[in-house]
Amino acid sequence: MYDLIDHPVKDLPAFEHRTLMRLRRWVHAFSHSMAPTAAFSDDPFGKAMRLIDEGSSGDLLILRPCHDTVGESEAILVALWRLTRSGSDASARALAGGLVDATRTDRLVSAISASLAH
Repeated sequence: MYDLIDHPVKDLPAFEHRTLMRLRRWVHAFSHSMAPTAAFSDDPFGKAMRLIDEGSSGDLLILRPCHDTVGESEAILVALWRLTRSGSDASARALAGGLVDATRTDRLVSAISASLAH
């Protein structure tokens, strides 16, 4: 995850770029409506984001889509998707456990895994 902090968005590998932009667009839409739009709410990615929103134990700073570098919270979330994608479930659960309460950790990793299939 540390390889992503302050990294230029335009230079990110395709998977990391796509994931970061989905995170930013979801949060941006949520912040404008205070509820996820229909386009985001029922898909696995939206479910993962709602689990993070409802169960996060601290503040996460997700930048607007136009920002050109990756922030720390964003790097953590992208790393979580990357760990899940690579099959590093134990590491993904450990990282997720630092973001959400214990009752949501497994559901979060499962939702992220499902979002990768879409």
